[in-house]
Amino acid sequence: NNSSELQFSIYPNPTSDYLMVNVRGNSKIKELRVTNLNGQIIKENSIENNIIQLDVNDLKSGIYFIQLFGKDGLVSTSKFFKIWS
Repeated sequence: NNSSELQFSIYPNPTSDYLMVNVRGNSKIKELRVTNLNGQIIKENSIENNIIQLDVNDLKSGIYFIQLFGKDGLVSTSKFFKIWS
């Protein structure tokens, strides 16, 4: 456990349509970003709760990163794979 990062899980990974994000612990999320391999922001959402269903239907197949930004200043990143359905 790294106390300077948010603890979260994403599933299913790989995904073709929706990605579920589940934040563990007491951290409250304020923002979520999806970036491509070049670091370009593809999606950016404000977040109201710690269980998030993210629609990725509009993304092309490939590798992406999801970043979560906590209200307490913590940030964490995870990789996911988008596949065709």
